Amino acid sequence: MKVTRIRTIPANVPLERPILAGGWEIKSAGILAVLVETDKGVVGEGLAFTLNGRRMRILVEGVE
Repeated sequence: MKVTRIRTIPANVPLERPILAGGWEIKSAGILAVLVETDKGVVGEGLAFTLNGRRMRILVEGVE
């Protein structure tokens, strides 16, 4: 079985109310959905998270 395609779907989900943590506000959750497809038709799914959308670019680049 070989990986034939990797797709990333980034999203930034705002929180209804900010959360105060460590002296700063968390206003949203950055979510990266990762889909891995194979030549046998198997699709794997995974999620990665980041606070306030920070480091989303790093997550996407790391997966790709």
